Amino acid sequence: MHRMTKLTLAAVGLAAVPAGVLLTAAGPQAEPGAQASAITTVAQQNEARTFNIDAVHSSAHFSVVHLGVTNFIGRFNTISGSYRLDFDNPDNSMIDITIDVNSVDSNNAGRDRHLKGPDFFNAPQYPNATFKGTAYERTSDDTLRVTGDLTIRGTTRSISFDLQHTGEGDRGGNFGYRGGFYAEPVIQRQAFGVSYMPDGLSNDVKLMISIQGIAR
Repeated sequence: MHRMTKLTLAAVGLAAVPAGVLLTAAGPQAEPGAQASAITTVAQQNEARTFNIDAVHSSAHFSVVHLGVTNFIGRFNTISGSYRLDFDNPDNSMIDITIDVNSVDSNNAGRDRHLKGPDFFNAPQYPNATFKGTAYERTSDDTLRVTGDLTIRGTTRSISFDLQHTGEGDRGGNFGYRGGFYAEPVIQRQAFGVSYMPDGLSNDVKLMISIQGIAR
């Protein structure tokens, strides 16, 4: 399990920055530094948990520059998979995500049909986009540098990005033990065979991935 238990409100947008607040308690006689030591000791006794993605509370957005004048944002409504973030032993980490490209949602039915067609995702032939992590490097107490294989339209490319661990803990009741992360990979769409309208749509596409998981 990650060393710090946090409650986070994560906003999804072009400049989304997850924020965390560490909640601790110490008795009136606690000496300076005693709190942190106690928390670290407890955390070190726990193994990293594996989470199943909660699609209802997760999101996958994309942003592309349209006609050189604005960032257009769309989303995918169906996302599934599992993950494990092990900050003490990064090699034990795992991310496996599947996105149903038929769930693309650009707030326009005609454009959605176009996006599912051969000019873009070619959903009838390639219904899923997937990401599988292959390497993990701890860069801070709550960030990892992740490398993995992204597959779109049957084409696989290796990408790397920074991942922010946004929170983890037992939320009780109907929620149970939850965790989450946020990442903003940038990919080149033409590398995946999506070359439609090269002068009107940017080659760079920003992905905004906000994941909430339920511990197995």
